[in-house]
Amino acid sequence: MMPRVKRVTPEETAILTAVGELETQIFSDAWSLRSIQDAVESPCMTLYAALSETDELMGYLFFMQVLDEAEVANIAVSPDFRRNGVASCLLDTALENVEADIFLEVRASNAPAIALYEKYGFRQYGVRRNYYESPREDALLMQRHKEGKAR
Repeated sequence: MMPRVKRVTPEETAILTAVGELETQIFSDAWSLRSIQDAVESPCMTLYAALSETDELMGYLFFMQVLDEAEVANIAVSPDFRRNGVASCLLDTALENVEADIFLEVRASNAPAIALYEKYGFRQYGVRRNYYESPREDALLMQRHKEGKAR
């Protein structure tokens, strides 16, 4: 089942609440519901939600762009929907028509996410030692260059 991906507005409180619940379920350093609401209200941040046919939240992606730089700030897929192309659908939507260098950070142990990002042309350019907590772990810094830019 392929998700329907949509841009979430601040008024869509049911989706924002579901994002907050999934965030808490997946991440040890989860964003609070207030942080999620603030992010959606920011003109630089976009929240994409992947929804099932019954409007169940399958996953989400926070994407930030300022001028000619962008960042995948956060991406998560519900354990019930992993390995079904949800993250790819979210990335396809977020990266559509982006004319910017795109950055992200990923846990060094998250091999499935690293493989996905590499499939989309992201390459590691650095490491932030002990960046994550619970458990303490390095973050790999990855970048995808915009088309045509010298690398």
